[in-house]
Amino acid sequence: MAVEEPGANPFNLFYFHFEFECSTFKFVFFLLFFYPGPYDFSFLWDLENTKVASRLVDQIFTNVEGSLKTLDERYKLADVKLVVGNLRLDFINENRPLLRSQGCRLVDAPKRQRVCAYENCGVVTQRSYTKPYPNERPFDVADRLMLQELQRLVFEKQLAQNILLATGDSDFRSTIQMLQANNYKVFVAAGRGANCSYVNEAEHGWIWEDMSTRISENFI
Repeated sequence: MAVEEPGANPFNLFYFHFEFECSTFKFVFFLLFFYPGPYDFSFLWDLENTKVASRLVDQIFTNVEGSLKTLDERYKLADVKLVVGNLRLDFINENRPLLRSQGCRLVDAPKRQRVCAYENCGVVTQRSYTKPYPNERPFDVADRLMLQELQRLVFEKQLAQNILLATGDSDFRSTIQMLQANNYKVFVAAGRGANCSYVNEAEHGWIWEDMSTRISENFI
């Protein structure tokens, strides 16, 4: 698994400042803490099911935050954003520096497939979208990687109490339920025609195609 950390970004930090002197030396210590406010949103983005045109990537976070503010003007995106999926997608490759500068933690979960082991055969013997074979790990593991990275954010105290999950994958229903069981409020941005079994679990929902391209009040 490849994880690309965000670039330099002004986190919401508060700190304690300690000083003491010993002989002719002064020692100064700063303890820094990430402190998401009560109206901050952690943004979790599943790339596979909620794509966007390359030319619109630089507008996504402005549009998403503006759409959140249609519910409450105090809502805003937290500094750290979790982006999970195939990082080889064109709209990611073309905008990687921009995404990192926006505080995105990029986690690679590529679609994979297995080919015949015979030399120069090239026949695909297992595609990523086929039913999993017994005792084999599914090839599309974005939802599992999302859970793993969520745990990391919890341990690092970088996960806000409000979460916006952008996905069209019904496998994330268990992720939503897990977060809600731990007192997180989960909001969803899903594509048109998304599986309602997980959309209905959320506090509120938007249509991704609208939310990602403009400030939207088009609720699911």
